[in-house]
Amino acid sequence: MNPSIPVKSPTAKIDPASTIPLLWDNCRDSIQHAQDHFVDLSSNRQPDHDRKWALLSVHHAAEAFLNLLLLKLDPKGCSIVKNKWFPGCAKAIKELEVLAPSSAFTGAERRLLLIFKQLNRSRNHVMHRFVPDDLDVSVSAISLLGLLRIAPRHLPDAGNDFADLSADAQSMVFQAIRHTRVEEYCTLAEALLHDEYHGQDLDYCGQRETVSILLGGCEVCFEEMATGDCRFCGMEVHYPAWQTQWGDPECPHCRGTLNPEV
Repeated sequence: MNPSIPVKSPTAKIDPASTIPLLWDNCRDSIQHAQDHFVDLSSNRQPDHDRKWALLSVHHAAEAFLNLLLLKLDPKGCSIVKNKWFPGCAKAIKELEVLAPSSAFTGAERRLLLIFKQLNRSRNHVMHRFVPDDLDVSVSAISLLGLLRIAPRHLPDAGNDFADLSADAQSMVFQAIRHTRVEEYCTLAEALLHDEYHGQDLDYCGQRETVSILLGGCEVCFEEMATGDCRFCGMEVHYPAWQTQWGDPECPHCRGTLNPEV
């Protein structure tokens, strides 16, 4: 973890202008750390170790980001400034729900905050008890992908920090979501995507049943997409590029056979 946020004494003054960049440094560092463990998890060499540190890193990243939002929304009146301490995820979200005007967050972002609330239970279990066999990191994976999507909206410069983030790495995070929560994630991710690219044309991903394809890739499942025309209904269809290795892909609209572009 990045130790850049200094320990504050009970009487120390917290300056929002200087503290926000430090919180972002910590958040960004934990985002990277979590992503590295999700990538390593795909190799299945140390699954318990990677799940544990992915979960703890996402929790820390979310907590730092929520405290950052508190300082941005109310730099004089939030509890951080008044009480000189940084609340955990649950308390920070509760305070944001009180402080934030309706325009501060989109509907999709408010749904993501509800996901963040779920991080505490697994984090406390791992921190104070033990790492369960086959620890479910679905909430952590959804939270991480959501955080990557919303951070640049609240911190415009944050987009530069993720400019080199590969779709392959995000795909590995996506693959850590259990099938019972994939639909929940896809619905949320599609809504966050439309917040980000409001008014821009996006194409339909039949793989995930979301309008989420941009520049030849799905921004929900992070698959590289190819394009073909259905021989039966004539619709232009986007499908994962790897499917051509297994024969002609299927049209999600009529279940007919596609004629892939070469």
